[in-house]
Amino acid sequence: MTPRSALGSALLAAALIPSGAARGASDVQDITPLARQGARWAADPAVGDCGICHHLPGHDPRDQGTVGPSLAGVGLRLNEDALRALLTDARALRPGTVMPTYGRPATGPRVPPTLQGKPLLPAYVREAIVAWLSTLRHG
Repeated sequence: MTPRSALGSALLAAALIPSGAARGASDVQDITPLARQGARWAADPAVGDCGICHHLPGHDPRDQGTVGPSLAGVGLRLNEDALRALLTDARALRPGTVMPTYGRPATGPRVPPTLQGKPLLPAYVREAIVAWLSTLRHG
């Protein structure tokens, strides 16, 4: 399922099921709807699937990845521009990272045909995830 086709099901799930990722940002009193949606997309295996490599606050660490750093407190360590740049093209900033380049056109044999030449995550999804990440201020 691509992020575009997952949009409808993600919005439905967002309305019906509280997200553990959204609870991870509960230390922020006024989390915006955009940040709340970003938390859902970050945790959704069909969209961002950030938990495959990172620990997402509010989720059981046993169910999260350890390849990348924990996202707890990332809003203190990095500003929105840095977060946006990492989501767009982490390899340009940190050569050798295994983090995908979510904002650059995807190519290669492991990229599904529907995503060839398109970003792995559209800009609106990346912006929502950045909004959420910037709320994570406790580590």
